[in-house]
Amino acid sequence: MALTPGAAAALAASDWPGNVRELRQVLAAARIRAAGPLIDVHDLPVREALDEVRAAERRVLLAALRETGGDRAATAARLGISRATLYRRLKRYQLR
Repeated sequence: MALTPGAAAALAASDWPGNVRELRQVLAAARIRAAGPLIDVHDLPVREALDEVRAAERRVLLAALRETGGDRAATAARLGISRATLYRRLKRYQLR
């Protein structure tokens, strides 16, 4: 599959706090919605759906922090991510 210029521009203009993982999820969803060989702007998920994903990720981070008593190394291990990734996500969601 390929992107139309409009879809490529929309993706390039978006903020990707989830980096490559988030972009892959958006493209996978768009590929399913696309009727033909091209992904167009209307095939891209609505931004509100991505906001729901971010809200869910924030809740998971908070729960893991509570369960580990705020121990960030243990939180990262519990979530299966590196400590650097955990710190970036904590910063993104303004969690301390």
